[in-house]
Amino acid sequence: MQFKYGDGSIKKCYRTNKNGTRRYFWRGRIYINHKQYSVYGKTQAECAEKLKNLRSERRKSLSEDNQTPLIETFNSNEKYSEWLTLWIELCKEGKIKRTYRQELIGHVDKIKMALGQFRLKELKPLNILKYIQSLPKRNFTVKLYDIINSSLQKAEDFGIIKRNPCRAIDRPTHHAAEKRSFELKEQEEILNTLEGKHKRAFFFLCATGLRIGEFLALNKKCIDFKHCYINVSAAMNIKNGEIVTPKTKNSVRQVYFAPKLFEVFKIDELGTFTYSGIKKAFVKAYKKLGLTDISLTHSCRHTYASMLCAAGIPIKIVQTQLGHAAFSTTMDIYTSVLMSGSSPIYDYTIELKDEIKKRLL
Repeated sequence: MQFKYGDGSIKKCYRTNKNGTRRYFWRGRIYINHKQYSVYGKTQAECAEKLKNLRSERRKSLSEDNQTPLIETFNSNEKYSEWLTLWIELCKEGKIKRTYRQELIGHVDKIKMALGQFRLKELKPLNILKYIQSLPKRNFTVKLYDIINSSLQKAEDFGIIKRNPCRAIDRPTHHAAEKRSFELKEQEEILNTLEGKHKRAFFFLCATGLRIGEFLALNKKCIDFKHCYINVSAAMNIKNGEIVTPKTKNSVRQVYFAPKLFEVFKIDELGTFTYSGIKKAFVKAYKKLGLTDISLTHSCRHTYASMLCAAGIPIKIVQTQLGHAAFSTTMDIYTSVLMSGSSPIYDYTIELKDEIKKRLL
């Protein structure tokens, strides 16, 4: 049962009992003053009555508090740009990281420029499809589609529109070209091409598997020389230099190292690097050597994983050292490395294997 907007909706639901049978019931939902309220009943009539009482009680309470629920005044005649603004306020504020909020607003602004002038009731699947098809085929386009779909689905859930027009459109797909690890010979060539602290930074990244933001956020206090681990608990946003919490709870971790690491890398240099400086030095070296199918710094992370696997470290431990939430993510970045030649990084990994076995195996 679907009421007019603001009066809520009723749906038949079920739960599965332990013996496999289903127990059916009715659930009523209503959004009042940006919040969702639910009631339950054995029959549709019972649920409808409870929903009616709840609706009356909540609106009476709002009236006494002199509150006017903004969402209840919104309808399909409003422009999509106005709904996007309200959608962020209702559905995203307090639920996403502050750093992602800035990115989200930037994406929403682009959508507003292309589709914001349409009234919600006039926004058709073809309008959205033409916009999506006009964009380059990359991950950015997938993000924009997801925002459009999510915002319009909420408009449907709230009863502002009858149907989300995105339902008629297939979600665009984008498979980024796989970035590989550095072969042993390439590792040595890069180390011979880079100079000074950027040479040492390349060694450090390949020897620890840290993300570039995690590396840039390190300081001396993060290094535990007694137990030979790096405490990873922060990351730098490379776009604005802000220090933030790592991307997932699994990213907060202890990354073990062998003593030789700080014989090669100078600990006093922590905090002196910038992303632009690393990018400039690494790109120059990669171009000089003619390297392809690699990522600026993430291939160092892939190399770390591949080196550990080649040295015989169990993949589950590699996962925890990388800070991956999913085992499959670790498996996706692992690539076999051409083991011909030699590399100071692989020689270091053999020493690191002994340290990891001592600590974790």
